[in-house]
Amino acid sequence: MVLETSSPSKTDLRGSKTIKATLLQIGNAVDGAKLVVSTMTEAEHLADLLQNLSARGRSPNVLYGVPLAPSQIHRLAMLRNKIGPHSVSVLVDNSSQLGSAHIFKQATGVALQVFVKVDLGYHRAGLDYTSKAFDSLIKDIIFNEEHGSATLIGFYTHAGHSYGGESDIAAVRLLMEEIKGLYKAAIRVRPRDHARGQSQPRYILSVGATPTATSVQSFLP
Repeated sequence: MVLETSSPSKTDLRGSKTIKATLLQIGNAVDGAKLVVSTMTEAEHLADLLQNLSARGRSPNVLYGVPLAPSQIHRLAMLRNKIGPHSVSVLVDNSSQLGSAHIFKQATGVALQVFVKVDLGYHRAGLDYTSKAFDSLIKDIIFNEEHGSATLIGFYTHAGHSYGGESDIAAVRLLMEEIKGLYKAAIRVRPRDHARGQSQPRYILSVGATPTATSVQSFLP
């Protein structure tokens, strides 16, 4: 198993809403424009901008940052078709959210890119990676992978409880817990990868509420 070891940030658009603010946030980095949205309206508002970025080689990707509702699958497919390849990914924490993956595949010709949302202490959404529910979801994702309708690209967590922290050190500790927790989640999937003859799959570990993601800045010179 190979984990994505670089650390490109995802721009959270849930507070900005505007094209101008989005451009300021993503800057001019050449490693892509990675965005998080919580509504399809936000994503669709930025569709022309993202299409332009794709044409310029910026490889934009929009993560639909709430567990997938089947009612949104057609809009996600239309967004992907407008922006380009590898431009849309989703969060899931329940097998029922995979039920519309085949619709996405029919509409786009490609598998739906999936992050599993892992609960590491916030208890608002996501699954405990040691739970039977987590194992069951992974099994269902593999079923969809074998049928070409979905592909597991990584694991995601959000330490929302870090906003109540009292120090940068506490935030760094939570950040380390996020990283270690997602690593253990990925390791838990490894036996299934080997069973399918996939000895070196690559997973992205996506971590960081604002306090944890920015905590290390306090210790830089």
